Amino acid sequence: MKSFKKVSAMVVSLLMALAMVVPVAAANPTITVKNIATDENVTLSYLKVVKQDKTTKTGWAFVSDEVTKIFKEEYKKNDAQAILASLANSAAHSKALARLGNLNGFTEFTDNAGRKTEVDGAGLYVVKVVDNSNKYTYNVMAAPINFEYANNPATLKNAELAVKRSETKLTKTVNDTDGAVHNGQTVTYTINVKVPSIDPTATNKLFKVTDKLTGAEYQKNTVVAKLGLGNNATTLDVTPTFDDATNSFELDLSSLIDDTNSNAGKDVTITYDVLVTSENDKVTNTANVSRTGSENYSSDSVDLYEGAITLTKTNAYEKESDKKLLAGAGFNVLDKDRNVLKFVDKGNNTYVLAKDQTVTTGVVTEVVTGANGQLVVKGLDKGEYQFKEVTAPDGYSINETNSSATLTITGDKATAEFTADTDMRDTEVGALPETGGIGTTIFTVGGCAIMVAAAALFFMNKKKHEK
Repeated sequence: MKSFKKVSAMVVSLLMALAMVVPVAAANPTITVKNIATDENVTLSYLKVVKQDKTTKTGWAFVSDEVTKIFKEEYKKNDAQAILASLANSAAHSKALARLGNLNGFTEFTDNAGRKTEVDGAGLYVVKVVDNSNKYTYNVMAAPINFEYANNPATLKNAELAVKRSETKLTKTVNDTDGAVHNGQTVTYTINVKVPSIDPTATNKLFKVTDKLTGAEYQKNTVVAKLGLGNNATTLDVTPTFDDATNSFELDLSSLIDDTNSNAGKDVTITYDVLVTSENDKVTNTANVSRTGSENYSSDSVDLYEGAITLTKTNAYEKESDKKLLAGAGFNVLDKDRNVLKFVDKGNNTYVLAKDQTVTTGVVTEVVTGANGQLVVKGLDKGEYQFKEVTAPDGYSINETNSSATLTITGDKATAEFTADTDMRDTEVGALPETGGIGTTIFTVGGCAIMVAAAALFFMNKKKHEK
């Protein structure tokens, strides 16, 4: 609103001189646009809409019937002078500028890099800035070139405009800074976006934010949208529309767009919680903005990762040639606090950490090795885990010493699934001799010999006592 009042004030200051006698002016006045950085890839252009005309009472006139029509329709006036005198109406002024900005015949600045151009004499010019990289949207501006009557003879006053822009930028962050998560963990995402400047003449003005998620579940009642930052932020009365089929939601913010673009450039912050449920060790999250009159734009994907541990079970071998991979070994997996974790069995001796560790159905606490002697547990966060053997493979005894594995990430932030390996060796139980073999004979003979010796001692002691 303030930007349009400034524009209106400049135009009105031009019009205050319309009834005066217009002297001959110096040539080549300039328009300069400020506040555009040198690295902003923009194209600036201008169009003259009010010109000098000595045949009119005021000495000024609109340059064409098309321009006259725009002002008449927006200001609801029939007399050109009355229209010009009404430019303090910000809403109408905004619409008029937007419509003028859509006309053909704009001329590029003579010094686009310097954000400066020469123009042809006094009058009212419309200036527009187009961002070739789709990073910003810019308001259409009015540039009056009027006379400086303090000088003798009068000279033309150049116009300097301060550009008003809204950034076409969408960012996402998550409160888990290291990017390492586990199934069942709740994380909070934040979307930051600027309210765009949309052509006031556009019908059905659109400003929507769409968010899409994989590997997690939206906590649907946690979505909050605010306009502004800090203590000055206000909570918006908007409700997201969820699409469970695509695991996404849409938030319609079109109500923030008005005819004066009064909210253009203001910050919108959207926060919401999700529950991590990944089965592929990765959570992805992206957002997209749809708006009228420009290309859509998206955030970079905010990715989170989980860890996986592979355990290999073997016999207690000394030489590699004696190594045996053991199936059927069962383990409890313990976290750093020595809690027994619960998993969902995904088949093929692969287990994913249950998102709810309080449930008792559909989960297992014993994970088992397959024919290759291995098992994999997934959906884990960083840290140390222990494997406690609870079922030994056939022919082997339980190893009473737990195996441990520590999941870590490279650097400060996870950029991929992080993994660890561990193993455990079991001692084979001694085999009993086969029935009827030499071993049985030895045990039988030995047993009989012991019995005979015992009997002999018994009778010898008995005779001694009888004497």
